[in-house]
Amino acid sequence: MGIRQLHLLVLFKEGVSLKCIFYQEKEWYIGKKQHKEDKLDLYFNYVQEENTQEMSDNNRMDYNRRVVEEFRANGGRVQGWAPLILLTTKGAKSGQTRIYPLMSVPDGDNYLAVASKGGAPKNPLWYHNLLAHPDVTVEVGNETFVATARLLTGDERAQAFAKAIAVFPPYGVYQKKTDREIPVFLLERRTNA
Repeated sequence: MGIRQLHLLVLFKEGVSLKCIFYQEKEWYIGKKQHKEDKLDLYFNYVQEENTQEMSDNNRMDYNRRVVEEFRANGGRVQGWAPLILLTTKGAKSGQTRIYPLMSVPDGDNYLAVASKGGAPKNPLWYHNLLAHPDVTVEVGNETFVATARLLTGDERAQAFAKAIAVFPPYGVYQKKTDREIPVFLLERRTNA
């Protein structure tokens, strides 16, 4: 009996994906984690979306749209995710409204936006949007507020990144995977908006 495979790609936040490979013969051990169920072995192999290029921009936008819908329908909760915020920006080139689900990293009354992209070599698209158009809208649970995004540097960035790692430890792993310094923005509430 030959080997029959079924490859599935499940996408998660910040460009990390879970590649599932189903095998009928148990002698094959390729993935990093293994789960046996009946006559099938399920192997998990974490891969970078940036490296695999298996998700098109349209698929990524559709996936984000579904996360945004679930977030708004459930008071800011998305099943299977850590707490999120929604960041609404204008496209750097197009000027069109863009909404991105990001990890919720509170910093007092403000929030941090960590441009990790799962440790990919390039910054996420929203990084460029914030540089071009720093006036944003942030949704947290049922609350919506306007904010100004400010790119942090030096000690301020280092302290903010340490806070982000305390909230979401994989950020530390992502930093080790890339040569770029992962940018951190402070999303400062505008009090007179």
